[in-house]
Amino acid sequence: MNKLKLLHELIRLNTYKKPAINYTLIRCVKTDIQKKEEKDIIGIAKEVEDFKISRSATIRRLVYLFGVDQNEALDMVSKHKQLCYVTGHLLNENYKLCVNAGMRNPTILKCVDVLVFDDLPLRLSILSKIGPINNMAPLLTLPPPTLLKLQSEFAIKGNVIYKLAELLEVSSFEISKQFVKKTFLLRLNFEKVSQIIELFKQNNITGQMVANDLTALRYSLPTIKNRIEFAKTCGVLELKTWMIRVDPQIFQQYIKIRLENKEIIGNKSVAEYLSERLDCSLATANYLVYKLPALNNKSVKKMSELIDFLYAQGYTPGHICRVPKILLHSIETTKKRLKILNEIGVQVNTMYVLIKSQKSFQEYYDNLVKNLMKRNKIQKKP
Repeated sequence: MNKLKLLHELIRLNTYKKPAINYTLIRCVKTDIQKKEEKDIIGIAKEVEDFKISRSATIRRLVYLFGVDQNEALDMVSKHKQLCYVTGHLLNENYKLCVNAGMRNPTILKCVDVLVFDDLPLRLSILSKIGPINNMAPLLTLPPPTLLKLQSEFAIKGNVIYKLAELLEVSSFEISKQFVKKTFLLRLNFEKVSQIIELFKQNNITGQMVANDLTALRYSLPTIKNRIEFAKTCGVLELKTWMIRVDPQIFQQYIKIRLENKEIIGNKSVAEYLSERLDCSLATANYLVYKLPALNNKSVKKMSELIDFLYAQGYTPGHICRVPKILLHSIETTKKRLKILNEIGVQVNTMYVLIKSQKSFQEYYDNLVKNLMKRNKIQKKP
């Protein structure tokens, strides 16, 4: 076997056994072969790149296929890690299949994980019988048996995705994306769904809001009406879809907190209340609420008790504004943590310690105790 064939064989074996190809093989032999064989070496190197499996090879392939820059490609592989576990050859072939099937580049980018499927030709074939591929592309992530079931169901009931998209006034692509995770949509009675969506719209719950939370459509019309009426009776002006599907006890607790808050702050917003209590500008308080929307649903009574306690411990409004997440923690947990830290003689100058998870806080505490024990041992030495 001549040197070129030997090189080809070594690289072929290494390609399939070890994705991290050793290009040294090419450099070692290249200097010892004739110039006429150099073109073959380049071809072999390209073959090696096509079958290489690695993060860097995937990034290079995405840059080549989509014309994106390195950072965009890096972001893609970070969000779709499965791209790194297939060869560049499969990515390339599947990309060609998508383009030939009529998929536009923006559509492929939104569904880039379909490039990893080795049965993509079958999926594309089935999907083409369901609807326009650019509208239904997210469905390609479903396995072929599920796609075949959809095809037969749509043939009987009509295209459920199109019907729902029309009712909600959103794109069929967006509904397709949701449909992958919420196949219960296939079993919906669209006469009832139409009435529910109309009821939502009458109460300023937009089609987009429903599209973002399609689980709300699973509930009966009387249940939805009762929830909406109860919320309105309790003074909830801005209705949300989660209020329909949440556990009744949680919803009642939410209403209870809102009523308590109204008694304490009246018609003021939570931001206006925080602006007064934390001695900061309204713009700063609005920013805190923007960064932590959960503050809007926090009991103002409990928040007030926590602020009073922190001030009594010597903390300033500046401390709280720098770590506003402390306002979402319970006063009991905060007291307990400060107490055990004080018991070992540790004064907390920053609130970051107080908002750690239970596990992180325990690790922090254990390290403090360990360091204190070491220090005491050193001091006791004669």
